[in-house]
Amino acid sequence: AHFNDSPFLYQYKAKDVLKIHIVNFSDGWIFEKFAVKLKKELEKLGHEVDISDKEEPAADVNHFIHYGRLWQICSDPDMIRTTMITHVDCQLKVDLVRFQAKNNVVGICMSADTMNKLSLGGVPRERLCYVNPAHDCTSKNCSGNYKSLLSYN
Repeated sequence: AHFNDSPFLYQYKAKDVLKIHIVNFSDGWIFEKFAVKLKKELEKLGHEVDISDKEEPAADVNHFIHYGRLWQICSDPDMIRTTMITHVDCQLKVDLVRFQAKNNVVGICMSADTMNKLSLGGVPRERLCYVNPAHDCTSKNCSGNYKSLLSYN
């Protein structure tokens, strides 16, 4: 991966099979459920997926199940990182997401409302998208622009 003239867009050459690493701290609760289900669904699509509590430098994408657990932003600025953002309920969390976005992290919000609130809070809109959780999706309201964040050559 490398970046074009914009500090906010990845240039990424598409692959048939991605090595996706899900970063999650086992909590035996909802975040772990998200991680396990995401792994299962991505594997059904043919991708290589694993889960651990640390980033994987060899992965095409490191996806953090909780945005608050992304601590190693500066370790490799070219690494593609995404985070799941369920909600943001205080200014400190908005500031954290804004910092992550300015350091090339893509925030995947669980609702358009959260995405819009973060954007109004100063998070660059180009670094945010939303994808409704599966139980919320219907053919009329399931939306998101995750692929548009990555420019495929």
